[in-house]
Amino acid sequence: MDIEKIAYWVSFAIPLVLTVVSFSSRKLIESKPWNRKHFYLGLDLTIYFLAACLVNVADLAKSPEATPAKYIATLCLTVIATVILWVQAAVHQEWEKDEKTPKGQIWALCIASNFVGIVMLYGFVRFKLGGLL
Repeated sequence: MDIEKIAYWVSFAIPLVLTVVSFSSRKLIESKPWNRKHFYLGLDLTIYFLAACLVNVADLAKSPEATPAKYIATLCLTVIATVILWVQAAVHQEWEKDEKTPKGQIWALCIASNFVGIVMLYGFVRFKLGGLL
């Protein structure tokens, strides 16, 4: 297997591994039986994405290949991460209430919110490995 194929699969693996680590650690910290709340990871994944963007700024600062376009792309992703973080926080605030339907919580928080976070992390890794960041 060549390095490009490995890099392609790593871009899938990073968000998935972070997802498993996040829900597992939530379960361990609470030390209670599995609950759907252990899988509400959209905010965590978005914060990971925001952290990756900020670390990328530091990485660009020390890189001789840094171009203004890479800084601008990273800045744009940082702004997107911040906006999506606030939107997800509002969604979580509304949907985590106990009076909401469990099915709606699963769709809004386990599926939609997590999907957004996973896609952003996947996109960041693909951009970074593709030399766009």
